[in-house]
Amino acid sequence: MPILKLNSAQVDMPVDENGNYIEPRLLLSDIVDIQDIYGEKVKNDNDKEESVESESESDSNSDSESPTAEDRQPNDCPAPQKNKDIAVSDIKSVKGPLSDCCDICKITPKCEAYSWNDWEGGTCWLKSATGPIIDLFGVSLGIL
Repeated sequence: MPILKLNSAQVDMPVDENGNYIEPRLLLSDIVDIQDIYGEKVKNDNDKEESVESESESDSNSDSESPTAEDRQPNDCPAPQKNKDIAVSDIKSVKGPLSDCCDICKITPKCEAYSWNDWEGGTCWLKSATGPIIDLFGVSLGIL
């Protein structure tokens, strides 16, 4: 696997023979490890929601539900966080400006968040979970 040089640091990134980024795929065992570490809602390969919460979190959140795509209204997009990304849960990518990512996510089933970078002129990466959040230079993160 070739190594790309980003911001004076070498980072292993999967790329094809043309140097294009290849979207990583996770195994179910990777998702379970992430749940154990972060306790965040993630989806496995069968698209079933799994959640790991402490007892106090489940008690306080038992009456609340996440809004669905139909519940979301235009212009209810929070300001994106700079230099942040979600480590897993990519649904798909869509080329476009950062200003379009939130609206695209809102109309995409199961999209809970998005990240954007300047890859190929600008790409929105739609996410099915809201964590784990990592630091990643040059990426903007929006959570619905």
